[in-house]
Amino acid sequence: MKFNRRLAQNRRQTIVAIWKQSLTKLLDYYEATRGEFKQFFPKLFIFFVSLNISCYWLALLTAYPKNLL
Repeated sequence: MKFNRRLAQNRRQTIVAIWKQSLTKLLDYYEATRGEFKQFFPKLFIFFVSLNISCYWLALLTAYPKNLL
């Protein structure tokens, strides 16, 4: 019984170590490839404006399909 507990604990430690290593690699990749902070807000603004316009036209198209087509 003690052997099974040790084996399970060893597996958990191994899985956590692999998970930690992969997250470290992911963080390193993100920090190497991320853009500047100054470019973030204009891109975010453009994204939400385009999303708003597309949702507006989708709503018009579904509400009044005969008038728009």
